Amino acid sequence: MFLDRNSRSTFVAPLGIAIFVSLGALIVAGPGCSDEDEPGQPAGSAGSTSTDGGSCGAPVPSAAADTHCVSDDGGKIIEPATTCPTEAADAGEEPLPPPHLGTEADDDDCKFHVTYAASCVAGGVNFTVTPTFLEDMSKATGAAPYIEAFLTLTHPSPDAGMATESDGVYTIGPVKFDQPGTWTVRFHFYPNCLDNEGSKHSHVAFSFNVP
Repeated sequence: MFLDRNSRSTFVAPLGIAIFVSLGALIVAGPGCSDEDEPGQPAGSAGSTSTDGGSCGAPVPSAAADTHCVSDDGGKIIEPATTCPTEAADAGEEPLPPPHLGTEADDDDCKFHVTYAASCVAGGVNFTVTPTFLEDMSKATGAAPYIEAFLTLTHPSPDAGMATESDGVYTIGPVKFDQPGTWTVRFHFYPNCLDNEGSKHSHVAFSFNVP
């Protein structure tokens, strides 16, 4: 029988001896209960919340492999990425393809294969991204990547972070996601090269869920 902490219960035994039991001194622990806070997700896991209130999130999973750089006969489409032009060609701008699901895909121009991982840190999310040239799968060093992240065309990330390189592997962040939803995270590579034919400049986007 559970009573208020400050109340008392009286039980009369057959011998007439009154026994007073103070419920204020009685601690009853039910199975599966704890006075400790439920633990959150461990630090470094995407999907938890950063220390300043920004939400982390996680990649949108994909069950299918990326095939946009595969030709109709099953061969691999590979565009050259050997130059870094500084003068624009006369080619008009092409619309960007929709973001990919999962954590790896070929870039929009079929120059690189790109993989990434995301981890929760103070201030948002760190993205670790690795681009490799499709021609020979060598590391794309000196790519100076940056992230363009947005929830809608009018709602970009308030902070897209900075990039550091370790032998062709790049950490970009922290990227802050200030609203829940499915964000687009677009990686840009070799931004100092103009996007002409044969240029190293390229980009690829992924969908990223923020709870």
